Amino acid sequence: MNNRIIIIFIALIGLSTSSCERDDLCIPEDDTTPRMIVIFTDRLNPSERKDVASLRVNEVDRDEFAPLNRDGATSLTQVDSIALPLRSDQGLTDFTFIQSLNQVDSFDDVAFEYEVDQEYISRACGFKSVYENLITTLQPNADDPWIDSIIVLETEINDNQDIHVEIRH
Repeated sequence: MNNRIIIIFIALIGLSTSSCERDDLCIPEDDTTPRMIVIFTDRLNPSERKDVASLRVNEVDRDEFAPLNRDGATSLTQVDSIALPLRSDQGLTDFTFIQSLNQVDSFDDVAFEYEVDQEYISRACGFKSVYENLITTLQPNADDPWIDSIIVLETEINDNQDIHVEIRH
């Protein structure tokens, strides 16, 4: 009698898991809206990456700082690249980039404009946002600008692998 119950139990588990399809599972790498990858380079030698001593980025009109990496850190030191989230509810995100050097903060505002599109991933994951036609506008601080220029390297943000923006400082 016990053997029959065990066999029935194993058969039920086998039947319930065999009906699972790829669309029923959401792989974490597939379901995330990509972030904008930004690198920092030397303004005098753009082929060389240049660390920012201490960096924070604040979305304009928000009280908290933006996460700069996948771990959610809002302040990084000696960093030459970051991964910023863009707003998906509108086609514009304004950031204030704050560099701290020798306990002095320098602020520059940068506006990122884009078109938001929804890309279907799967039944389990649903949709993710992708960004197209990215353009930037630098609004340097008149007193002490630290960003020299911004170059869009990739106008479409659809993964976390490509470098999208280069900031020269």
